[in-house]
Amino acid sequence: MKLVLPIAVLLSGCVVKQYGTSTATMQAEQGGAPVDFSSVEAQLEQLITAERENVDRRDRLEAAWELLQRVKTARPTAQQAVEKYLTRLITLEKRGQDGGTDAVASVQDERFTPIAAIQGEEIEAAPAPEAAPDQALLPASAGGEDLMESARIRMNAGDLPGALSQLEVCRGLDCWTEVQGLWGECRDRWVYQEVERAGRMFLAVRALKDKPIVIQKMQETRDILSGLQVRYPGSRYSQGISDKITRVDAAIAEASAE
Repeated sequence: MKLVLPIAVLLSGCVVKQYGTSTATMQAEQGGAPVDFSSVEAQLEQLITAERENVDRRDRLEAAWELLQRVKTARPTAQQAVEKYLTRLITLEKRGQDGGTDAVASVQDERFTPIAAIQGEEIEAAPAPEAAPDQALLPASAGGEDLMESARIRMNAGDLPGALSQLEVCRGLDCWTEVQGLWGECRDRWVYQEVERAGRMFLAVRALKDKPIVIQKMQETRDILSGLQVRYPGSRYSQGISDKITRVDAAIAEASAE
């Protein structure tokens, strides 16, 4: 069963800060406590790591993982709806991975609610994204809490490189232990975006007719991917990037041989 995952319909503009605002009042206003996605995230990562052949399925699972990362900063009501969806998706994907899936829908399948059909009141509109700060990066002496708050503002404004730079002021210092988790999340978001950009470039290049230009642009695509591997070797997309580099290399060789 192939499931379409329309991320934009769910989370466009959802940048409500989840961390550092966990008072009872804030939880009541936002619909309860934030969801602990640790189990769902671990299961998605296992499925992605195990999938090496079906590109469409891997892309679908990676899109689900990206949805999970983005909903971490959404309202608890949105988080609860997404948790329900992802839990069901994981069940279906595990069944498909085991093979021998019965093509006849079960009663449980018929009750499955696509994420696009979740009612609007379950996913409340969030305030507009915060503007990225114009000031210079905070020094490490500001402390982990303030550094993470500064990084989240940049993340919510779409400035992922700036958020990474803000957190990296702690590298080699005691505060790195405190900010490393958020840095890893920011790193993976940035790597995902860059992989998507490389993919769009690759598809656009294949439509060109000028062979030298095709080879040049394909090489630029490869440079983006290999650069990500070198700078962020621990990214959760590392294996997927390696697979994509292999495909790009094959395309370059094919174009060069023509």
